[in-house]
Amino acid sequence: MSPPTPEGALLPWYRRRGWFVGGAAAVVVAATVLTDLPQHASKAVQASEDTSIVKEINTDVKGCAFALNESLTIHRDLVAHRVKAKDRPLIPGLLRDDQVACSFANSDIFNLSNVEVPGSGASRYLQAMVGTITTWATADAMVAIEAVQKSWAGGSGTAAGASLARAGRNLAHDRALAESELQSAEQLLSARLPPLVLPAVGPQPG
Repeated sequence: MSPPTPEGALLPWYRRRGWFVGGAAAVVVAATVLTDLPQHASKAVQASEDTSIVKEINTDVKGCAFALNESLTIHRDLVAHRVKAKDRPLIPGLLRDDQVACSFANSDIFNLSNVEVPGSGASRYLQAMVGTITTWATADAMVAIEAVQKSWAGGSGTAAGASLARAGRNLAHDRALAESELQSAEQLLSARLPPLVLPAVGPQPG
């Protein structure tokens, strides 16, 4: 895994947030085409299939969700001067592992980005949710973890704090969007689907 991008440097195309957002939009267009096809399955069958899809999404993203929580816990302990001397040598490796967990180098995240939703009435919302959660992991969570890495490595506290604050806002926005897409699917199905495992991320200490 390459080191965090220096502050001010141009991010490669595969780590730019705009690229993922554009990709998510393309997924929505594809989903719209799917939902134009004739649908014959009952709502009960559709709900069963979509329940399996949401469980698969949760399985794929839970490793990144854990990694994000771990990185933010490290950051809070760093700011509060709670990191024990014996634990300090372990921190860089933990943060590198957290970064990988939210990248396409993690097979679960790669699988997440390729989840295919059956052509049910709710498929446009669930397929859009796949794109939103992929962005949450590979753009939002990744940036947050990299900001913690920079802070830990002794980079500019102001720059790292600003980057972490932006990532926190994006994490909250995309989590809310994914929840909204899930609720829209539930309304069409007249059924409850499994809740998402994305953690709520509040403001982080600078």
